[in-house]
Amino acid sequence: MDVLDPDVAAQLYVLQWMHENGHHDALKALEKQLGKLYDDSALPEASQLMQARSRGWPRKGSWAGRAACVLVWRDCEEKLRLQQDADDEGDAAASTSPASGPASSSAPASAAATTFRRAREEEALRLLRAGADDYAGGSVLAESAPVAHRGANVIAVRLLPGSDRAITAAGDGHVRCLRFGRLTAGSSGGDRCGSSGGDGDRGGDGGDGGDGDVEVMWETRLGSAALLSLALHPHYRQPHTKYVVRVVWAGTSAAAVASGDGHVAPAAEVGAAGEEGVEVPYGAAVADVTFLPDGRTLVVGVRGSNYLRLLDTEALVGQAGGAGGGSSGAVPERLVNMNETGDDHVSFSVRHLSVSYCGQYLLICTDGPRLLVLRTSDWSRLRLLFGLPVDQFPQPVAAWHRDSNYVYVAGANAQLCVFHLGSGRLVATFRHHRINIRDLHYDPDRNLLASCGFDKSVKLMRGPP
Repeated sequence: MDVLDPDVAAQLYVLQWMHENGHHDALKALEKQLGKLYDDSALPEASQLMQARSRGWPRKGSWAGRAACVLVWRDCEEKLRLQQDADDEGDAAASTSPASGPASSSAPASAAATTFRRAREEEALRLLRAGADDYAGGSVLAESAPVAHRGANVIAVRLLPGSDRAITAAGDGHVRCLRFGRLTAGSSGGDRCGSSGGDGDRGGDGGDGGDGDVEVMWETRLGSAALLSLALHPHYRQPHTKYVVRVVWAGTSAAAVASGDGHVAPAAEVGAAGEEGVEVPYGAAVADVTFLPDGRTLVVGVRGSNYLRLLDTEALVGQAGGAGGGSSGAVPERLVNMNETGDDHVSFSVRHLSVSYCGQYLLICTDGPRLLVLRTSDWSRLRLLFGLPVDQFPQPVAAWHRDSNYVYVAGANAQLCVFHLGSGRLVATFRHHRINIRDLHYDPDRNLLASCGFDKSVKLMRGPP
């Protein structure tokens, strides 16, 4: 199939969009009309039409057809640009030869551009080849029955590292400690980023293992309202006027909470000193927060905004301390535009943030079928992942695999989806819960994944060692 033919390429983009958005009846009708079947390997880059839509193309009319035409011309322009770069490199090489005298001033810039482009190509190739298919989720190692939570929805779960216990938060206002009798210490963690591992052809059997065998070690009731988030650290309290959607820790000495009241409250050296930090207002509901590996940079996602906020918590708390407990001056933060083109069109909102174990990538779950992966080094876009099933009110949660080659994401209809970062493909889908998955937590040292949901159960899934 000649994808260099503009008409053929445009048809493939439209077929691709229908396939990725689940418009199967329309896809079959178009395939019959065109006399060709859709092949997801025919296009050199996946999900191009969805990426065009994320940029807001086009504003009016039949956007699918017009965006496909734009993409065809964009590809042609990209080929011309690459050819021009190659010509410039040739001119720079010629200018450094003895016969041509000294190099021109454009030669260093051209060499730097070539080095940067080659680094990006090597990164893409490394990620494409990486992954040992050792992700968890294929079978359930152990699970708790609804009776363990007295019939309440389980909204959050956290595994205790190296232990046979997990802490849960439920809709009845209780925190419980569960002991899983069948859970034993397992494999050690592998490389934390991009290791290729051995070859594998493992898929999930979708079956449920485990027979319960769960004991409630203790429980405590914190209130009558549902508990929405857990963080395993004591001695920290922060008041908010609306529900808190996320609590995160940087090591054991700094914390931050995000709330639906439009505030983020970071604090440093929490514990014996009892320091409660300051609040930063954003004027809109804060969807999620997470710390970068440096332990001081807090990434903030605000609903209805195409920008991430990178908040320097140490500088902020220092400002508050110097002002007698109140913040002063400008908020020490920088903005990251999630739109690749740099415009301010808001086509999606942040719902969940997760940093890879290697610290090099940030996964952004949105309110649609797209997952955005950014490099934390320069905040450039690494990849858009498509194919996550979503419902009318998506509440995605995600976790990284230990080698940063896979991501686990909860989708609609209680589906646990596994994406391969390098190829961008959905490599596995499991459905061990009957109703929505509400939280995920991963233990990299044991390759152990915990999930909980509105079916009032907790599932533990282990991958290959």
